[in-house]
Amino acid sequence: MTRGSMMGSLPKVAVGRHLSSESVNLENYHSSVGDTLIDEIRELSRDFKGLRICNVNATAAGGGVAELLSRIIPIHLALGISTDWRLIYGDKDFFTITKGFHNALQGGELDLTADAKQAYLDHNRTSAEMLREDNDLFVVHDPQPAALRHFKKSLPRSKWICVGHCCCRSRASIPQRIRSA
Repeated sequence: MTRGSMMGSLPKVAVGRHLSSESVNLENYHSSVGDTLIDEIRELSRDFKGLRICNVNATAAGGGVAELLSRIIPIHLALGISTDWRLIYGDKDFFTITKGFHNALQGGELDLTADAKQAYLDHNRTSAEMLREDNDLFVVHDPQPAALRHFKKSLPRSKWICVGHCCCRSRASIPQRIRSA
């Protein structure tokens, strides 16, 4: 699929349908975590009310980020935090390239060719063009969408957080090619 043939915004992941209402009701966690933590969560969530938060990653199922977001977004919504979850555009080659990033962050080797780098950036550019601009905070999960911010300079009021969920080795174990790229 070419960038020109894509229309609209990035796909939105619907969450909460498969979860029981008990799992998104904070009252049900009192016996596990206590009143103090529940009260602190409620207090901290007040700072996010009125903000629009967009989580961005590569897949709605089959990975740790998908598991995390499918559980935490319903809780955010129950707390009155406006949040959604969007998926970036990618094909088999894109995901092969970003799997290489993931492996390199865990100490593996990566030979990032100019063509692979360009393909990665092109996919992020396409996704950035499809990313809605009415959010106050973007939370970008893992390497696949990490370059989105580079292509969304038109959002000066928005804040960006990039969260890497993979277990990284020490900086010394990351190949020089990645550190200097």
